[in-house]
Amino acid sequence: GSQDLVFSENRLVSGSLDALIDLFLPCADVAPDPAYSFTFLLTSRLFVAPADLLFELSQCHLAMPHGQERRRLVEHSLALLDQWTKLFPYDFLGRKMSEVLRALCESLARESTDASKRLADLTASLLARLTAAAQAEAELLRHFEVGLRRLQEPPSAGVQGAAAGLLAICSDPAVLADQLTIAELERLRHLGPEELLQSFCQENPRRQPVLLEEKKVHFLEAYAHWFNRLSALTATEVCIRLRKRDRVRAVDQLVAAANACLRQRNFNSAMAILAGLSQAPVARLRRTWTRAAPGCAELEAQLSPAHNFGAYRRLLAEAAGRPAVPFFSLLLRDLFALGELTATRQANGYVNFLKCHEAARLVAQLLAWRGAGSGPAVRRPEVQECLATQPVLSGPALAYASFECEPPDTEAERAAFRQLKERTVPPSYATLRGKKAK
Repeated sequence: GSQDLVFSENRLVSGSLDALIDLFLPCADVAPDPAYSFTFLLTSRLFVAPADLLFELSQCHLAMPHGQERRRLVEHSLALLDQWTKLFPYDFLGRKMSEVLRALCESLARESTDASKRLADLTASLLARLTAAAQAEAELLRHFEVGLRRLQEPPSAGVQGAAAGLLAICSDPAVLADQLTIAELERLRHLGPEELLQSFCQENPRRQPVLLEEKKVHFLEAYAHWFNRLSALTATEVCIRLRKRDRVRAVDQLVAAANACLRQRNFNSAMAILAGLSQAPVARLRRTWTRAAPGCAELEAQLSPAHNFGAYRRLLAEAAGRPAVPFFSLLLRDLFALGELTATRQANGYVNFLKCHEAARLVAQLLAWRGAGSGPAVRRPEVQECLATQPVLSGPALAYASFECEPPDTEAERAAFRQLKERTVPPSYATLRGKKAK
């Protein structure tokens, strides 16, 4: 009951699990608080399975006599269910959850014609979201398969190297920044809020209050892969060019695109480009960098890790209410730190709801940023396909390409290049450079 809830300055700070569930479930007298409902729906899965929570919701109106109070309770139940299906649609992918939802909808639909119509709209919207998610996962799989096939094609299969690369298709840095922001928001659109919570909890199972359910979608992993891919694509675009003036132009274009991303508040793409330019095989190209235009210093200053990424955090704070794509790895790190440094349960067994508030705040910010829209830029399918499937160099292949761009300068580099030349030419390198593997 309410006596098991602890408030400080009118803010809920802790409570027993039963009391928190009671506060979440609808009642006739008070409409659900969307902020509390979101926080509880996000974090309650640490303690209770969503299907069990939905079953509790399904029982609320049954014992109440017909009348005005029951009608208000049904109205509040519909509002809560609408919020749940919109913000956490992947909860409803499991069989048990689907069965409980079907029974709840059938029960509520009998209450009134209006309730029946609203439930029909609600379930149709839920099905549309789940269908879109399935299509998005299928598209991610297609990207992987196309990229793998392109990487394995022999050089004679078509135009290879820089002539078929990203900057050949999209040479305008401003346009490239627009396309990168579209790519980011497309990938963020399907990311489930509960994936973020599951991610930092599964990093350290010993700290989990209960065993979280198995993940039903994997958009978070795909989004993390996208950052690594864009970083590798950036390095590839530089190292695949044998002529110095072409590399200089590529560096200038990529730096300009990253700075344009900063102006659009697309911090994730800007950070990925900077990470690609900072990879050792690119950073060692001293003759290239001495000819490149200034601009990278400003980029590095804005995205510097100094003072816990203080400059970046200030820029992000200024983006409140406007479209923004945060540096995703840092957001995950903040969530993980919250999970590691703060106890989820207090000594008396109460849930530390201040921790739940903070987790919900971080996740809600991401939802607000991605929901603000992508601006007037027009999607260019050929650029998006290149971003998703163009083969990239990494590891030995990228190092080999770098040394062919600029010979080794130090004894350590010469030794590393000798070791690379003793190996088989990596297939990815052979494909992109148009060479045959040894």
